[in-house]
Amino acid sequence: QKKIILNDSLSPFSQTELRSFYSSNYMQSKSRKLWADLALLCGLRAFEITLLNESEIVDASLYEAKLYTVEIVGKFNKHRQIIVPRTLMTRLWTYKNSGERLSRSAKWDSRNHLTDKPLFINRSGKRLNEGSITNITSIAAKEISNNKEKFSHSFHDLRATFATSLARLLLENDLPLGFIQYKLMSLLGHSCFSTTQKYIDFARTVTYDKHMNSWVLDIFGDLEQALSAEVKELE
Repeated sequence: QKKIILNDSLSPFSQTELRSFYSSNYMQSKSRKLWADLALLCGLRAFEITLLNESEIVDASLYEAKLYTVEIVGKFNKHRQIIVPRTLMTRLWTYKNSGERLSRSAKWDSRNHLTDKPLFINRSGKRLNEGSITNITSIAAKEISNNKEKFSHSFHDLRATFATSLARLLLENDLPLGFIQYKLMSLLGHSCFSTTQKYIDFARTVTYDKHMNSWVLDIFGDLEQALSAEVKELE
């Protein structure tokens, strides 16, 4: 993956780096993979994952939709809607009803009444700490480095990968620039347009190899089709 660095804070994963990260021993935990996928496939920040309520997770087998709309709370207590792919929603539903999670849920219920229950609860029955999520990349990095592979990504880089990959796919499919800017700003929960624009500018400078292009299409193809249909409705 060739890059022209426009902003030092943007460092999307390459497909090889994603493969190393997800195949590490530390990342074989189902919950950790879900945290990573919520950032990579939905663009969530770590603290937003801790605020994801269980009531937003549905049984995808009851519906035919390929994408699901979920409401989350972002920066400045701003509510926004994100889009969750069907495969990820299925895994979130399975996790929600797993024995370990139900046990933690019972502990939460004994301490909290009439409050929205988070999807991710720690062993003590409390809301998961943001640090537990952000630390997964640094812990995995140590393991990967021990295998003599270079890896220096942060958890936020998963979100950057979501934003730049989706921006590139939408640009390549010739969606109106104004629409791309608006939708990315909405999906990412940015309050400042210039923040969204830096992801778009970065996406324009990145040359993906054919393997990365295939990955982006596989992951975001349904979302791109949905957004393209939305553009046609607006015309």
